Amino acid sequence: MTQEKNKRIENKDKMIRFIPERLSKRERYKFLIGSMIPCPTALATSLLEDEVLNIVPFSYFNIVISNPSIVSLAI
Repeated sequence: MTQEKNKRIENKDKMIRFIPERLSKRERYKFLIGSMIPCPTALATSLLEDEVLNIVPFSYFNIVISNPSIVSLAI
């Protein structure tokens, strides 16, 4: 198994999941920066008691710290 493969886990659906503990500080930082720039847009959702679904586009994300990896979401 290659060193690169050791840092991630692939499941049968081909989704790649990175394990932060297996990444160096530099790799975690590069992953966070690559996830935030350009600024992505997320869909924040909520479901009311009467089953009304609310969806709003949201694009204010920021990196708080890279070790441990913490991202902020302002609402």
